[in-house]
Amino acid sequence: MAETSYPAIWFTSGTPLKLGQSECKFERWLGYHAGKHGTGYRRKATAIPLATGSGVHDGIALTCEWVLDRQKARPNDRLLEVPDSVIAWAATEAADKYERGARLRGLELTKTDLDAAAAVEQLIMEQRTLIEAQVWIYGLARMPVMLASAKLVDIEQEEGPVVACTCGLGDWIGQWTDHAARGCRGICPQGRADAIWELYADGTLVYEEVKTKATPNYGWEQQWEHSGQLWLNMQAAGLRLGREVSQAYVPVLLKGKRDRVNRDDRTSPKIQQSPLCWPWFDDGQAALTAPQWASQYKWVDDWGKGHTLGRSYRRVALWDEANSLPAANPNNAPVRDGASRVERWVRGWIAPGQYAELLKVLGPFPKPAQLMMDAERALVAEEMWWSRVVAQLREDGIFQPSDTGRLVASAADLIPRSWACTKFAGDACQFKKVCFREPGWEDLDQHPDFTIRTPHHAIEKAAFTPTIEALGLTWPDDDADEDGAAE
Repeated sequence: MAETSYPAIWFTSGTPLKLGQSECKFERWLGYHAGKHGTGYRRKATAIPLATGSGVHDGIALTCEWVLDRQKARPNDRLLEVPDSVIAWAATEAADKYERGARLRGLELTKTDLDAAAAVEQLIMEQRTLIEAQVWIYGLARMPVMLASAKLVDIEQEEGPVVACTCGLGDWIGQWTDHAARGCRGICPQGRADAIWELYADGTLVYEEVKTKATPNYGWEQQWEHSGQLWLNMQAAGLRLGREVSQAYVPVLLKGKRDRVNRDDRTSPKIQQSPLCWPWFDDGQAALTAPQWASQYKWVDDWGKGHTLGRSYRRVALWDEANSLPAANPNNAPVRDGASRVERWVRGWIAPGQYAELLKVLGPFPKPAQLMMDAERALVAEEMWWSRVVAQLREDGIFQPSDTGRLVASAADLIPRSWACTKFAGDACQFKKVCFREPGWEDLDQHPDFTIRTPHHAIEKAAFTPTIEALGLTWPDDDADEDGAAE
């Protein structure tokens, strides 16, 4: 049998880099490099996916595509805002895409359990509503700010530069395919900007990377100021475009904690505690008044006085047609013909003053010219270590946690593990059952709970596809979301 071959270039990106440096190297090996196929494993989905980054990114990307097309068609007509009809189209497309995938999985999970089917239906509609609403928030709160000062020039472009080049072409010259054709064994630090803007004032290019997060987190926010990976992504984008990208913004869409309304009631289901999908409603029956809706439980008025909703209000599902939305709304916003319930809610009940609670923009973060060499050295030092260790394990025939080699007893002799098996949010590492040697831990190819990882970046996927095909494998349907994995 022919020996398995792997791409000569070593591929990395922000997620595995951070995972190996700050959490657990063994988890990175299992999740990104283990297996004869070479891309690691991931836990099979056993639940309906939550609305992490990908669903919202789909809607934002569609919005940006429309902006680019509009700018090309009318280059002398400065665009200041995206029409509601376009936001509605992009938001609905993204929500529909999520719902289709979630329902396919839901059918498999609930074939024989009617109670589970009801819970799954609520979860799907909740997350679908959240995606649609968050795309609206981005379109209303972020897009006009950027359009007022900049022109959109680029969206969702994969960056495939090479550093530590060995083929003679040189670092940061060309793309990974140019180096691969010359047998290069360098490192490809993959990245992808959600959008790149050109400021009207001075022609500066601005990098934008959109994230989703449950709630604000000071430590997580502060890390972006000194993110070497972000700096390198900016450099790669600038070299591809032939112009300097000098600063970056990180807009963070806040989706609310997923928790029980009453934490003491352990039987109640968790909900996404966001006014975008679970607002407050008073049916008016207790006081014999008209039904009332509210998008805030606590707020401060124009005179600085605090207010709290009365006890007659309860959280209800925005998508539930049993509680009708009146035609009139507190924002006095016009209602388009055919507007969805989500559009009517965001336009009519989410006050512009609330946007700051739903979208937090981090930055600008300048690209520090004096630190770029150090950022590159740090990445090369880390990834050269990984490439050497993984190459040694592959040469020694060690692909699985239980494999033994000729030179080392197992992967654990070369790759340390932190035993940080419980994450910050309280959930367990997906490979905890492997490290604790639960049944089936020896071979993840045969384990019913795991499948091979499909690379998040198209560049890495293309590079490893020949290896996958040579082994007689195919990429699994993969809706795991690396962008949202560290919520």
